[in-house]
Amino acid sequence: MNEEKISRDLLNDIEKVRTQLINRISKGNFSQTEIAQLVGQIDFFEELKSLGYGDLLEDYFKNYEQVIIDLKKQADSLGIRNITGTSLASLDSFIDVKFSELLGQADQYSKQLKSELLKHIIAGTPLNEIADNLNEIPLTNTQLRVAVNKGISEFERIGTAKIFEDEPDIRYKLEGVDDNRNRPACDAVLRYQPKEGFTKAEIDAGSWTKIVIEHAKEFAKSSSEMEQALKNPYSFVKCGGFNCRHRPRVIE
Repeated sequence: MNEEKISRDLLNDIEKVRTQLINRISKGNFSQTEIAQLVGQIDFFEELKSLGYGDLLEDYFKNYEQVIIDLKKQADSLGIRNITGTSLASLDSFIDVKFSELLGQADQYSKQLKSELLKHIIAGTPLNEIADNLNEIPLTNTQLRVAVNKGISEFERIGTAKIFEDEPDIRYKLEGVDDNRNRPACDAVLRYQPKEGFTKAEIDAGSWTKIVIEHAKEFAKSSSEMEQALKNPYSFVKCGGFNCRHRPRVIE
């Protein structure tokens, strides 16, 4: 699963939906009074969804569902059959919460859009300038980008922990991209982790963190990078920390 491409495509498509909405607002042949009346009637959140925002999220979260399917297949291949419905329900609930989070971003954007539009109508901003002002309000803001970019990797780590929670002897290795964007902590674990891996309990007790402490200096490009590498424990679910692109993988 190419998570970076999935995230990039979603954010690009969301931006296209936002542009369509701005164009729909700005190209109407209305007077300022008529626009003011329309603003009071239009639900921009519903407009976003009618332009496909909700459908984009539905497609995006199919990747989360695929993570669960893949983890169940992996468990089956290891002869693990005791995955409870409660475990799967909790993962489904997590998906629902994340879906609501991204919908909430669109709802907040819609409120900001309406506020900005009313502000310029009241101030008498020329109609041909209103679209430029609306374009200054981001839908794909930092919070949305972070939520999307870290989403699938984060969910796979959480899902792995949940699916194999009753198998304490399962061993894991860290896997993921190996490029010049890696943190020194991730490079250290990828390079120096033993072939036999560690159990989840060992990882959370500090096995990966110990590798970081011993070897991150080989990969750090500055003292600040090294300081950051040592700042937080390297755990099973967080891995290298905020927006980490790596995850524990079961050794079969």
